[in-house]
Amino acid sequence: MSTMDGTGETNLQALLDIAMSLVSDGDPEAALQVYNDILALTPRNAEALLGKGRALMGVERYDQAVRFLERAAESDPTRADVWGMLGTAALAMGNGETALDAFKRLQRFGVEPAQNYLNLARAAYYSLDLERARGYTDLSTAENPNLALAKEWESALKAIPNHAAFLVNVGRAHCRRGRFEQGLSMFITSLKEQESVDGHLYAGRAMLAQGKPSEAVEHLRRARELDANSTELLPDLASALALAGDSAQSARIYEDILAAKPDDVDALIGRAQLLLQENDSAAARPFVSRLVELAPDQPETWLLQSRVLVDAGDSFNARLATERAIVRDSHSPLTWLAAAELMQLAGLPGLAQLCHGRAEFAVTGKSPNTVGAPPPVLPELSVEMAELDDAGLPDDRMAEALKNRVTVYANLGQVERALHYLRQLTSRLPQYVTDELARHEGSLLLKLHDPSGARRAFERALELDPNSQRAQLALQRLDALAV
Repeated sequence: MSTMDGTGETNLQALLDIAMSLVSDGDPEAALQVYNDILALTPRNAEALLGKGRALMGVERYDQAVRFLERAAESDPTRADVWGMLGTAALAMGNGETALDAFKRLQRFGVEPAQNYLNLARAAYYSLDLERARGYTDLSTAENPNLALAKEWESALKAIPNHAAFLVNVGRAHCRRGRFEQGLSMFITSLKEQESVDGHLYAGRAMLAQGKPSEAVEHLRRARELDANSTELLPDLASALALAGDSAQSARIYEDILAAKPDDVDALIGRAQLLLQENDSAAARPFVSRLVELAPDQPETWLLQSRVLVDAGDSFNARLATERAIVRDSHSPLTWLAAAELMQLAGLPGLAQLCHGRAEFAVTGKSPNTVGAPPPVLPELSVEMAELDDAGLPDDRMAEALKNRVTVYANLGQVERALHYLRQLTSRLPQYVTDELARHEGSLLLKLHDPSGARRAFERALELDPNSQRAQLALQRLDALAV
């Protein structure tokens, strides 16, 4: 993608404006492509390096974001926004030392002190320096006693009784962001200092997340021995046992949990998964139906529902359920891998291929190498729409199905198909059109190099919500490009 000025030279400012507009409109992946074009021409362009770092953060590739933001800081160390963004990205990947350095440099620019002291406290926390973290929270609350988050951190840090408990606390913070290897290291070190229920529990969970069920069982059983009354770890133990091959004991634990708490979501998910692994869809169906009622926002609910429907021979509704799962967690490679398997089972190999590639992109940030591979064969749009029409869905379900398909196809790089479904929704069910959908249409049209169409879409978004800052910004960017 490029924009040329009157002399035939690439207009870098126009490209920067486009990329920033894409980031602001919630499309960081498209923005990355534009920033790559800019950096190919001017590798040390601080604005592009900063922008690419911000876009990488938007797709949660924080390690790469840190590298580009460090380059931006080298290119122009006088910019406060670069140091602030670098510190934020480093914190997001749990890199306390880099975050400490960035926020210390940011402090020299006269930024709001209470917030920056809090940032320094969080950086010290990830650097495993509890006393320094406490000191910085004290400074933050001294600067602004009403800063709620600083008071929360102050209270939480003061409640940590010793270093072993601190390591567990930091390890849990890593695991909440998916950094299970770092978290596990904290838990194992903590257990060497002091054996505890929490140390074994969270070590087991981290090992389970890393695909080490047998080792997880050992830690979870030890946690159970240390606290026989704890029921919190039972779903984890059951899951670990199932993955380690002991389905019978796992099933007994799930049944015990559900006997005491019939609506325990984790146990319902685990029991349904076990039954589906045993190819007993009929027995799994009531558990999945209950999950649909209790946990419709969890992707696992719809992945399980899709499998039940596939087994029943209902490929159409299985696809709808899979798409529901995807829109609830479109960043997770696990969701895309599960979707690939279900699309294959539903007789949609082309979509399965694209979902598998999307999973690879979610892990590596790189598009899969398809050189020499045949392009995926997708269903004809007319056939897809006929299936939706023949299903007799009520308006709200049809609107949801169309929205989901827009999101799925956009994530799979099928921009024209996504736009087709968005326009079907707009023309058939205008009462369900929101400013967000209109802005999405504008972003899709920009990807198709149709700035005039994008302008109309963003203007429509502004009509639907006159206070939409994203729509206003998008129009300002298009004004700057004179399109």
